[in-house]
Amino acid sequence: MFFRILVPLDGSSMAEKALDPAVSMARAFGGNLRLVRVAPGMVSSDYIVDIHLHDTVIRQELVRVEEYLEKIRARYSEQALTVVTRVLEAGDPAQRILEEVQADPVDLIVLTSHGRTGITRLMLGSVAEHVARQATCPVLIVRQQESESP
Repeated sequence: MFFRILVPLDGSSMAEKALDPAVSMARAFGGNLRLVRVAPGMVSSDYIVDIHLHDTVIRQELVRVEEYLEKIRARYSEQALTVVTRVLEAGDPAQRILEEVQADPVDLIVLTSHGRTGITRLMLGSVAEHVARQATCPVLIVRQQESESP
Protein backbone atom coordinates (compact mmCIF):
# COMPACT_ATOMS: atom_id res chain seq x y z
CA MET A 1 0.00 0.00 0.00
CA PHE A 2 2.60 2.58 1.06
CA PHE A 3 5.78 1.44 -0.67
CA ARG A 4 7.47 4.77 -1.30
CA ILE A 5 7.45 6.97 1.79
CA LEU A 6 8.89 10.48 1.83
CA VAL A 7 10.09 11.94 5.13
CA PRO A 8 11.09 15.63 5.04
CA LEU A 9 13.56 16.52 7.79
CA ASP A 10 14.88 19.88 8.94
CA GLY A 11 17.60 18.69 11.31
CA SER A 12 15.48 19.04 14.44
CA SER A 13 14.62 16.27 16.86
CA MET A 14 10.97 17.23 16.39
CA ALA A 15 11.13 16.53 12.64
CA GLU A 16 12.80 13.18 13.36
CA LYS A 17 9.68 12.07 15.27
CA ALA A 18 8.22 11.33 11.82
CA LEU A 19 10.79 8.56 11.38
CA ASP A 20 9.22 6.03 13.76
CA PRO A 21 5.81 5.82 12.05
CA ALA A 22 7.42 6.04 8.60
CA VAL A 23 9.82 3.18 9.40
CA SER A 24 6.98 1.09 10.85
CA MET A 25 4.91 1.52 7.70
CA ALA A 26 7.86 0.86 5.40
CA ARG A 27 8.53 -2.39 7.24
CA ALA A 28 4.87 -3.41 7.31
CA PHE A 29 4.42 -2.86 3.56
CA GLY A 30 7.92 -3.88 2.43
CA GLY A 31 8.51 -0.33 1.29
CA ASN A 32 11.35 2.15 1.35
CA LEU A 33 12.05 5.59 2.73
CA ARG A 34 13.21 8.72 0.98
CA LEU A 35 14.66 11.22 3.44
CA VAL A 36 14.84 14.77 2.14
CA ARG A 37 16.06 18.06 3.48
CA VAL A 38 15.99 21.47 1.84
CA ALA A 39 19.46 22.80 1.09
CA PRO A 40 20.72 25.90 2.85
CA GLY A 41 20.10 29.02 0.84
CA MET A 42 20.64 32.72 0.67
CA VAL A 43 19.60 34.53 3.81
CA SER A 44 18.38 38.06 3.19
CA SER A 45 20.37 40.67 5.03
CA ASP A 46 20.85 44.40 5.18
CA TYR A 47 24.59 43.84 5.24
CA ILE A 48 26.85 43.38 2.27
CA VAL A 49 28.68 40.07 2.64
CA ASP A 50 31.71 38.92 0.72
CA ILE A 51 30.22 36.52 -1.86
CA HIS A 52 33.15 34.11 -1.47
CA LEU A 53 32.59 33.92 2.28
CA HIS A 54 28.88 33.34 1.68
CA ASP A 55 29.61 30.53 -0.82
CA THR A 56 32.02 28.92 1.64
CA VAL A 57 29.46 29.00 4.43
CA ILE A 58 26.77 27.56 2.14
CA ARG A 59 29.11 24.75 0.99
CA GLN A 60 29.98 23.91 4.60
CA GLU A 61 26.32 23.82 5.56
CA LEU A 62 25.51 21.64 2.55
CA VAL A 63 28.14 19.15 3.72
CA ARG A 64 26.53 19.13 7.18
CA VAL A 65 23.11 18.50 5.64
CA GLU A 66 24.44 15.59 3.58
CA GLU A 67 26.23 14.12 6.61
CA TYR A 68 23.07 14.45 8.69
CA LEU A 69 20.97 12.59 6.12
CA GLU A 70 23.66 9.94 5.67
CA LYS A 71 23.81 9.31 9.41
CA ILE A 72 20.08 8.66 9.55
CA ARG A 73 20.16 6.59 6.35
CA ALA A 74 22.92 4.40 7.76
CA ARG A 75 21.01 3.82 10.99
CA TYR A 76 18.02 2.35 9.18
CA SER A 77 19.96 0.68 6.38
CA GLU A 78 21.71 -1.42 9.03
CA GLN A 79 18.23 -2.66 9.97
CA ALA A 80 17.66 -4.04 6.44
CA LEU A 81 15.48 -1.13 5.33
CA THR A 82 16.01 0.59 1.99
CA VAL A 83 16.60 4.28 2.61
CA VAL A 84 17.65 6.88 0.07
CA THR A 85 18.45 10.52 0.75
CA ARG A 86 18.19 13.67 -1.26
CA VAL A 87 19.05 17.29 -0.59
CA LEU A 88 16.44 19.51 -2.21
CA GLU A 89 17.15 22.86 -3.84
CA ALA A 90 17.15 25.83 -1.48
CA GLY A 91 13.88 27.67 -1.14
CA ASP A 92 10.50 27.45 0.53
CA PRO A 93 10.46 24.03 2.27
CA ALA A 94 6.81 23.23 1.54
CA GLN A 95 7.18 24.13 -2.12
CA ARG A 96 10.38 22.10 -2.48
CA ILE A 97 8.72 19.05 -0.88
CA LEU A 98 5.77 19.32 -3.26
CA GLU A 99 8.11 19.70 -6.25
CA GLU A 100 10.00 16.57 -5.15
CA VAL A 101 6.76 14.58 -5.01
CA GLN A 102 5.73 15.92 -8.41
CA ALA A 103 9.09 14.97 -9.96
CA ASP A 104 9.31 11.53 -8.32
CA PRO A 105 5.93 10.45 -6.91
CA VAL A 106 5.58 8.74 -3.54
CA ASP A 107 2.73 6.86 -1.89
CA LEU A 108 2.87 8.74 1.41
CA ILE A 109 4.50 11.78 3.02
CA VAL A 110 5.18 11.58 6.75
CA LEU A 111 6.19 14.80 8.49
CA THR A 112 5.80 16.58 11.77
CA SER A 113 3.95 19.68 12.79
CA HIS A 114 5.85 21.95 15.14
CA GLY A 115 2.56 22.85 16.82
CA ARG A 116 2.77 26.60 16.31
CA THR A 117 -0.40 28.52 16.97
CA GLY A 118 -1.59 32.10 16.96
CA ILE A 119 0.63 34.87 15.70
CA THR A 120 3.68 32.60 15.40
CA ARG A 121 1.83 30.34 12.98
CA LEU A 122 0.49 33.34 11.10
CA MET A 123 3.97 34.83 10.73
CA LEU A 124 5.95 31.65 10.06
CA GLY A 125 3.26 29.58 8.35
CA SER A 126 2.98 25.84 8.54
CA VAL A 127 4.98 23.63 6.21
CA ALA A 128 2.93 20.60 7.27
CA GLU A 129 -0.37 22.34 6.58
CA HIS A 130 0.75 23.62 3.19
CA VAL A 131 2.03 20.18 2.16
CA ALA A 132 -1.14 18.45 3.41
CA ARG A 133 -3.37 20.83 1.47
CA GLN A 134 -1.41 20.67 -1.80
CA ALA A 135 0.03 17.15 -1.95
CA THR A 136 -1.25 14.69 -4.54
CA CYS A 137 -0.73 11.74 -2.18
CA PRO A 138 -1.73 10.98 1.42
CA VAL A 139 0.06 12.94 4.15
CA LEU A 140 0.53 11.76 7.72
CA ILE A 141 1.25 14.60 10.13
CA VAL A 142 2.85 13.65 13.45
CA ARG A 143 1.80 16.33 15.91
CA GLN A 144 3.87 17.70 18.75
CA GLN A 145 2.63 16.59 22.17
CA GLU A 146 1.68 19.22 24.79
CA SER A 147 4.50 18.02 27.07
CA GLU A 148 7.00 18.54 24.24
CA SER A 149 6.21 22.22 23.72
CA PRO A 150 9.27 24.47 23.67
